[in-house]
Amino acid sequence: DAGQLDLVRVLASAGTPIALVLVTGRPRLLHGVEALPQVNAVLQSFLPGPHGGAALADALVGTFEPSGRLPISWPTAASSLLYPHWHAVTQQCDGSPNCGVAWPFGHGLSYSRLQ
Repeated sequence: DAGQLDLVRVLASAGTPIALVLVTGRPRLLHGVEALPQVNAVLQSFLPGPHGGAALADALVGTFEPSGRLPISWPTAASSLLYPHWHAVTQQCDGSPNCGVAWPFGHGLSYSRLQ
């Protein structure tokens, strides 16, 4: 929704740190919001169910450390929506410049760092 994108951009212009929480059933175009320097975290929840709100809140306040890997490649342009996103992009993409991804298949981070 354009209003939500505008809200994120306004918050980013104010210097407010942002945790982008995506609750979607499929990848959505983010129009560069994920690349804003104030977006410190992105948490994806695919259709979390009736207890998903509590689980998301617990993840955001640090009660537990969310972990996992994307089962899809997240597109950056509408033209890359033509490719199946349940494969690594190198398996399906023809190398065109509009075939970029924000996060590739299998991407995922956590709060902690292993040394």
